[in-house]
Amino acid sequence: MKSTILIAGMITTLLFLVNNASSATITYIYTGHGSGDLGGVPFFNEDFTISATGNTADRENHGAGIFSINNSTATINISDVGNLTISSPTQLFVNNLENTVAFSHADLGLDLFNTVNPAFGSWKMMNSIGPVDGIGKLIQWDGFGIDPDIDLVMTSEGILSFNDSFDVAATFQATVSPIPEPSTYALLLVGLGVMGFLARVRA
Repeated sequence: MKSTILIAGMITTLLFLVNNASSATITYIYTGHGSGDLGGVPFFNEDFTISATGNTADRENHGAGIFSINNSTATINISDVGNLTISSPTQLFVNNLENTVAFSHADLGLDLFNTVNPAFGSWKMMNSIGPVDGIGKLIQWDGFGIDPDIDLVMTSEGILSFNDSFDVAATFQATVSPIPEPSTYALLLVGLGVMGFLARVRA
């Protein structure tokens, strides 16, 4: 009887540790369309897809329903232009009070592209969401032309510049995928071994 209770307790403890000793990858996709130029070569009203990844363990809570996660990778695919790796530091940003999700400059906190939908009013970045449609804005980091150097979007194929646009049909989707840490697997194996030993002793 005692060994049965002990085994049950160990199983409960191990399941708790497995569920709580993990981080999660967040992968998200924005779509929209816009005009601009890449390395001085113009493009007009082309569809684009921004794809990026981060880790929910890096989420920052700025208070008042504002959260951000710095991206580990970010790319943008522009129709008839190409697939570009964005080298400027970027982040995923959500403002619950304004129902807004944004692709922003990680150091400056300024948006390149954002979209509004009531679904973002309660999203805390810790779970998957979407696809969600909304009205997007392309505002080239600051959108005010205050500092041309700030407006630069550095990519693997040169400097990308979008023309400001405040009425862009946009979609946003985020997928959160838990990743158990290696130590979690080791702990689980040890625990299973101990439970097997106890079961043999009981027999």
